[in-house]
Amino acid sequence: MDKGFRKVRPLAVGTAARSPALPDVPTVAEQGYPGFEAALWLGVMGPANMPKPVVDRLHREIAAIVATPEFKALAQAHVAMIVAYRAMQWAEAEAAIAQCRTLAPPSLAGYYDIMSKRIEEFRHDPPPPDWDGVYVAKSKSG
Repeated sequence: MDKGFRKVRPLAVGTAARSPALPDVPTVAEQGYPGFEAALWLGVMGPANMPKPVVDRLHREIAAIVATPEFKALAQAHVAMIVAYRAMQWAEAEAAIAQCRTLAPPSLAGYYDIMSKRIEEFRHDPPPPDWDGVYVAKSKSG
């Protein structure tokens, strides 16, 4: 890889089943934590040896944002959307997307458009019963 980046080696996936995108990566449950499932994980990374004042400021700023009622409401709406989507409860997922649209910045509109398109696609061509919530594109267009 360029610019001195090292390869990232995934240790586990948080979904209930192995990801088709990473079939050789075990689940957290397979590694001794039965019942563990996390559909979303976010992280903030920086360069090695990042100065402590920069790390501290990032921590303060992110903690302040996460503590706001607006962020909490949007996060809760996203959880509702993901839970309904994975359960193939399309009407509930669409309702959660509508709520997300009212809470999120306009820059996320494209993401919600994609989710709505996926739901519409699944209404016409449902995923198999053993579907794990991972979307497989039927076409190359969004």
